[in-house]
Amino acid sequence: MLKLAEETAEECFKKGADVLLNLYTDRFYEAYLTHLSEESLKQPSDFCRALTETSTVEILIGAAYDPSFLKDIQPAKLAATNEGENKAHYPPQRKRSIRSAVVHMGSVTKPRAEGFGLDYVKWRRMVEQASLVDAKILSRTGRRLASALNGGEKVVLTGPEGTRLECSLKNRVAVVDDGVIDQRDLRKGFADTEVPSGKVTIAPNETTAEGKVIFNLPILFRGQMIRRLEWKFRHGRVMSFDGDSSATALREMWKKAAGDKERIASLTVGINPKAELGFSLNSIAAGAVSVAIGENQHLKGKNRSTFRCQGTIGNASLMVDDRILVEAGKIVQ
Repeated sequence: MLKLAEETAEECFKKGADVLLNLYTDRFYEAYLTHLSEESLKQPSDFCRALTETSTVEILIGAAYDPSFLKDIQPAKLAATNEGENKAHYPPQRKRSIRSAVVHMGSVTKPRAEGFGLDYVKWRRMVEQASLVDAKILSRTGRRLASALNGGEKVVLTGPEGTRLECSLKNRVAVVDDGVIDQRDLRKGFADTEVPSGKVTIAPNETTAEGKVIFNLPILFRGQMIRRLEWKFRHGRVMSFDGDSSATALREMWKKAAGDKERIASLTVGINPKAELGFSLNSIAAGAVSVAIGENQHLKGKNRSTFRCQGTIGNASLMVDDRILVEAGKIVQ
């Protein structure tokens, strides 16, 4: 992703921006997690904090090129680094409305594809095509869905393998991620996007989730592919956190995290017609429904946590106040 990072920096220079290009290699990341203690990782980096307190825009390109080393990192350290990153970045980001974009093309690498059992060529082609969808198309679809979700008294989510979850969206407002952060978004306090984009997300009332969700689509986590994950909710809290053998590290990381880690955080409907299920962008695929737990203040929610995890359900149906929005994985217009 170095070439793309250089091209992005050049375009920023053309706009008169003061740009810092920061290289974050696999060896750097592995050394950081291996040699620093848990207590050290929990503390915010002075460099990260200074950058966040100075920047107006952050563009994140890339991920671990070969994440296999992460399998050997203790879950407690992964939880600790999340805590430190939260302290360094999120408070000033929210306070100063720093615009942030995550470029997912950087997550598509041959070692990742091999490790996850994915077709590299198809994966890359899908991400490229999904990135080119016109933001105006996403915005139109997103606004219609957001209008139907806003303030919904009763939401019922059902899906294959026994998923049935009920919650309330009363007094909550949905966010449309169409890949563009405009002045309207900033006035509402929403300053995050991704490329490719295409989703509508809302923070349910945190104490209202009842039922269970069974994620039937893979979750790529720290060099591992979780193929099955199940949460059971009662009074908005996760009462059981189960999954396949690959979910073990995630569950241990969840146990060691701080804050409202067990509270429902968000409900998301994907709207990108070019994103395909089964790769790394399940949540933006048109008609896919996702549920997250943990941190949700970026959505004007009440959860404060060092943990956030999201899973996606394919072929799900979503009803809001007796109106069907998604039926068997298809958006109902």
